[in-house]
Amino acid sequence: MIHCTVSQNYLRPGFGGAGGIGNINGTQGTDGSGSGGGLFLVPQFFQVGNTIIAGNGCLGAGVCTAPDVYGTVASLGYNLIGATDANTGGWINVAPGLDRRGTVAIPLDPRLGPLQNNGGETPTMAPLAGSPAIDFGGPTGFSRDQAGQIRPVTVVGIQNGGDASDIGAYELQCSLDVPALSTARSGNGVTLSWPWPSRCFVLQQSSDLKNWVDSTYAINVVGNQNQVVINPAPGNLFFRLKK
Repeated sequence: MIHCTVSQNYLRPGFGGAGGIGNINGTQGTDGSGSGGGLFLVPQFFQVGNTIIAGNGCLGAGVCTAPDVYGTVASLGYNLIGATDANTGGWINVAPGLDRRGTVAIPLDPRLGPLQNNGGETPTMAPLAGSPAIDFGGPTGFSRDQAGQIRPVTVVGIQNGGDASDIGAYELQCSLDVPALSTARSGNGVTLSWPWPSRCFVLQQSSDLKNWVDSTYAINVVGNQNQVVINPAPGNLFFRLKK
């Protein structure tokens, strides 16, 4: 299963089995916990990569106490799994350090938008601002997402050693609007600001207008603005937003 999104599937408490994908051999799970709301496997071995399996809860329960995945799963890397559990949700990580996984006690929120028409022939769930799925995918050879859009597209300028594609079925695309970068004096320093969110634009700096590098100054979101406060000013520096 590559570049898929399995989310918002629910089970009745006390019943195991797949709310999203599973029951590969046709048997109904009866582990008694409602485990595997996203992916349920008995007993087959399954490979998953660049996939979101998160936000699959237990219908009628305020807090789901079961993992998103149940069964023997081999990670191909670059997955976002909301809740795994070593006792009831077997997970063989064959790509150490390349998955983003939460636990039943501390689930990982994928921050996905609603299932809706985001282009293409089928509804999709696009990552929202701040989603841990953005730009944390890895190379798979798939050059299009579920909506038929180009993949990968670097959105926030952050990579984890992969190809900067988004985890899941949908790839965020660049904004068509060109943001304006503003500067203002602030005491002995300067404040840079530009509209938030500004997808696909990276703040860069240069001391000579020839050699540009990605800026390492901290970016804070204040209202609807990205802001960088430099205090005191380090000397002559030039800044730009690069798409």
